[in-house]
Amino acid sequence: MDEYIADVLIDNHRQKIKTYANSIYSAIDILISMPVVNAVFTVSCTEDGRSWDVEGMDMMAMRQMRADITEEALREAFADDERNRTIH
Repeated sequence: MDEYIADVLIDNHRQKIKTYANSIYSAIDILISMPVVNAVFTVSCTEDGRSWDVEGMDMMAMRQMRADITEEALREAFADDERNRTIH
């Protein structure tokens, strides 16, 4: 699991917050799941120094898409067919 630092907007103040995830996609998903985060500007991985500019990401649309995903769909998407266990 890698450490990610996100430059975000919370209560009209830019702040840096830390999260841990297996990928940039999971890090973004975590940020989308935080109702206090109004916007995300950049996300950086402290392990390899890579940075993603996600300014302008439509948080409301992303949250709606996330809400439309069912738990069953998530289990199916991340199930290891051979062992029927979660792989992420």
